[in-house]
Amino acid sequence: MRFYLVHGKDELRPGYMEIAEPGPDCSPALGRPGPVVTPGLAFGRDGSRIGYGGGYYDRFFAEEPDHLRIAIAYPFQVLETLPCEDWDRKMDRILTGETVISSRSL
Repeated sequence: MRFYLVHGKDELRPGYMEIAEPGPDCSPALGRPGPVVTPGLAFGRDGSRIGYGGGYYDRFFAEEPDHLRIAIAYPFQVLETLPCEDWDRKMDRILTGETVISSRSL
């Protein structure tokens, strides 16, 4: 997984499955900590997350822990608790259309 500096929507291009990706003119972030919007199927109020089963984000956050971990979710995706394993990395913030849940003070 690689991260790039993106300054606006005009720098994005359709990628795999037509999902927007950084275009060819975007520079690699290269170790610069920044916010990472992290996908998931469900989130716990403690910041726990169930992803899509690949472990990509958990491995990335284990290697680069200084990034702010943000999830954007529908309210129905946020549950009180979720099962977690030792390698699962929790979100710092979960944003819904109704609230912001902070699970780690910064």
